[in-house]
Amino acid sequence: MPWQVAAAGIWVNNQNVSLSVLTQYANIVISLMPKYDRFRMVFSERWWTWQPFYWNGFRSTPYYTMCVKADSVEAVLPSISKKRRERINRGKRKYRIDTDNTSFKTYWDFLKSSYEDRGRHLDYGEEKFYRLFTALEEHNACQIRSVYDQDRLVAVNIMLVDEEKYYHQFGAQMKKTDSSATSYAVYDAICSAVNSGKVFDFEGSMIQGVCEFNSSFNPKWETQYLIESYSARYILIDSIRKIGNVIKESISPRYRKRSNI
Repeated sequence: MPWQVAAAGIWVNNQNVSLSVLTQYANIVISLMPKYDRFRMVFSERWWTWQPFYWNGFRSTPYYTMCVKADSVEAVLPSISKKRRERINRGKRKYRIDTDNTSFKTYWDFLKSSYEDRGRHLDYGEEKFYRLFTALEEHNACQIRSVYDQDRLVAVNIMLVDEEKYYHQFGAQMKKTDSSATSYAVYDAICSAVNSGKVFDFEGSMIQGVCEFNSSFNPKWETQYLIESYSARYILIDSIRKIGNVIKESISPRYRKRSNI
């Protein structure tokens, strides 16, 4: 899948499609596939069961996303946990938000430094992120919220936007900044989604702290499926690569120890 595309695969109109129809769709798609070594794709929540692929030799892992949908902005805040509401209200008093008023360079430098301050490294580079950022801007498919403590930038959140949803895609916060900054930014984005008649999608996370933060907004949990299949050749090559990495990791400490003697 393209980078930062959360779910692709087969799209169906609604979740009321019967199992027999889903099985027909899966069989048709599988029959039309070219030869491949690696098939790995997350299907949207509307593909509500992965069994038709299991019956064809595929395997699956459940993924979760969390969505907020409300009839009005007034209905959003009362449904959020008490602790998160306190953070949001504190953020309203302490910070101000600018929307779509941050340059790419400003955001990139902020994102990179926020990771480095925590001893972490981004798994993608500036050029790759710039291509995505430019494409999103050209298609009016993102909103950027910059949170300021007076004139000091303390948090940035990027939401991807399509016809149905707001997606919480990127976020960064200065080290030692309390969570009320990001809480306020996310709440403001949820309100924007609701005012637009759209759903706010947290995109889920397997990281405990992030998952707990998202769940404090009282979202609805939705299940998606990562469907996979690999050729025998791919499995063999991948196994050899993993064995090589294990050997390399076991030898390296000994080599470094000898070099220091």
